[in-house]
Amino acid sequence: MLDGWYDHAVKTFVVDRTLRAGHHLLRVEYYNAASPGMVQFAWEPYNAPQPSNNKWRGEYFNNRDLTGAPVHVRNDQNIDFNWSWISPAPGLGTENYSVRWTRTLDFSSGDYRFY
Repeated sequence: MLDGWYDHAVKTFVVDRTLRAGHHLLRVEYYNAASPGMVQFAWEPYNAPQPSNNKWRGEYFNNRDLTGAPVHVRNDQNIDFNWSWISPAPGLGTENYSVRWTRTLDFSSGDYRFY
């Protein structure tokens, strides 16, 4: 698990994990309290091939708590956004929103760095 919340500054979180072969659920949660807003998530294998690619399910909430029903749901190819002073999705403002992305991937056994 890579778990870190950080307010009002650029921060990079990194964790190294050894994974068993098979399906793994990835979940990224993000909130924006004030513009500008930016989020990125990626991983790289140390000694294992990249898993097959599919899209992230993005659930966009009109609050910072990921609560209630999402106001917008879409598939995002990557988590690599710069929402500085713009709305990330219909029905959201430029501040005080949150997003939950989920995706299940079939990883090979090996060591991975998530950031």
